[in-house]
Formats: sequence, C-alpha cells, structure tokens
Amino acid sequence: MTKFSIIVPVYNVVSYLEEAIMSVMNQDYGNFELILVDDGSTDGSDKICDDYSTGGNVRCLHTTNCGVSRARNIGLDVCTGDWVLFLDSDDWLDRHTLSRVASATTLGVDIVQFGFTKISKKEYWDRIPQGRGLYNNILDYHNSFSYIPGIAGYAIKKEIIDRFDLRFSQGIRYSEDHEFILKCFITASSFFVIHNSFYYYRDRDGSAVNQPKQYSTALGCLKVIRNVSRYVAEHSLPQSSFLSYWIEYSYREYYSIIALLPFSWGIYRTYYKDFIQYLSIIDNNQPPLFLFYLIRIEIAKLKQLLLKLYLNNKLVYKIVRSFR
Repeated sequence: MTKFSIIVPVYNVVSYLEEAIMSVMNQDYGNFELILVDDGSTDGSDKICDDYSTGGNVRCLHTTNCGVSRARNIGLDVCTGDWVLFLDSDDWLDRHTLSRVASATTLGVDIVQFGFTKISKKEYWDRIPQGRGLYNNILDYHNSFSYIPGIAGYAIKKEIIDRFDLRFSQGIRYSEDHEFILKCFITASSFFVIHNSFYYYRDRDGSAVNQPKQYSTALGCLKVIRNVSRYVAEHSLPQSSFLSYWIEYSYREYYSIIALLPFSWGIYRTYYKDFIQYLSIIDNNQPPLFLFYLIRIEIAKLKQLLLKLYLNNKLVYKIVRSFR
C-alpha cells in the first residue's frame, strides 16, 4: 500500500493552519505521514503544530526562519513515504486526494498530476491540466499541454527525488518551486494526469503591485533558467522540447514582469546589475531567444526613461515618438 509524505512549511498562518492540517487528517486514505516544519512562527502557529504532533502519523519540526525552501528540504530529509506531496500552510486538500493519487501510483509512474482551485476574496477559478491518463515519455506529456508551474497539484515518487538528490534552491526567493518541479520532470520517465482539481490554493496577495517583490520575482525567473540549464548539463540530460519550451516560458515571465513595472531609479539601480549578471550566463544554446527578450526589455525601459525625461525637457519629444 503506497505511503504518502505530505510536507507543510509553516510560518505565521495561525488563521489558516488548522484547516490545512485537518484537510490531510480527514483524507479517505490512511497510509500517510504529515510533516509540519515550523519556520520560527511568532503568532502561535508553532504551538498548533506541537498540539497536533502528539504521536501517530503527524510530525513537527522546528527551525529558525530559514525560508520556505529550507523548510521543505528539511521535510524531504526526514520523510519516509514512497511518494511526496507539498501543501502550503494556508491551502488545503480535497479529502479524496490521496486515494485518487494512490490509484495512479500503481501504474509505475514517476509523477502524478492533478488540478488546483485558486481562491481569492473576489472569485475562484480552476486550473486543471488539459491532458488525462498515462504518458510514457516527456514528449507525449509535453504535447498534452498539461504542465503547470509550481508544486501545487503534483505527487512525486520519492525514489526520483532521492536518486537525483533533488532539493529546493535556497538562493531563490520566488519561483523556487518552479525550478524544483522542472528538475523532477526532466528526470522522470512517465506521468499520470488526473483531470480534476484536488488542491485549494488561497490567494492572499490581492491585486496590489509591490515593486521590490516583482523585481525579485523577475530575478527568480532568470535564476530558474540558469539553475535548470546547469543541472541538465551536469547530469548529461537531453535538451528536450519540454525543457526548451519552459525555458522560453521563464523568459516570457521575466519580460512580462519587467516591462509592465513603473520606472523607478532606485529599484532599477538596485537590481540592474543582477539582471545583467544572470542574463549573461544563461544557457548559451539559445542566444536568439536571449537576445530577443533582452532587446525587448531594454527598449521598454528606454521608453520609460525617455518619457520621464520628456516631462522635464520637451526637446526629447521627437526621440520619444520614434519608439512608439
């Protein structure tokens, strides 16, 4: 009988934590362990973790504000299940999640995917993979257009994680889960897609744009490309169409964030050198793609700069118009 490890990093989510825990405890499938990794909570979340880990199949570990990647890695280091799922501490699972995934694991696959439902104060919507059923290679899976970035909605065979020593990168503040699941996919051999939503993702960010966070997110996209490209080279893995497509996806994510942010001299000076550094060392196998997005980004920034100058000096009006 397949054993699951559900790893939950916890930090200051006292209002939502018990709902996440109970969504696992109330599963209609009993062979699992729940690993709560408290990352130095100060709002009482740590006590909730301790209260639930009084024995049985719930474990609680405490660390000191090391970040979500380190907390997940601690969970990976100690888990004993055959399969691993990750659950954020303000999200929750449908009670049939493990039983449905368990049925798919009997087919000998390496990754089982299912959809998730994103819930905000104003609305909710389903993100369900387009494919369904068994895929015996990455090309067929890629052609099903099922892949969704992030770790919500994936169960991963622990043997794959251990064989390739897969862990979350701690130097990436955003998109670290995208890098991890990409590495899982390019090392896995077979996949099963469940065309249903079982994971409920709570969107607490709202619609406000935080510029420093958005710039950090953009840098995270570049770091993902760099790290995954290096990983492929170090392990002599083939450059698949799946990998190429999602490297391009990360470029597009980077461009879409940077191009739409309001211009700020302070933030631009802070992050510009980092952008150039990461762009300069990204996969040399795709220079046209690199140049295409770099040029588009720099033109977008130049337009913002010239428009700003125009407010102070109307003599640059013709220059501004030439870029429109």
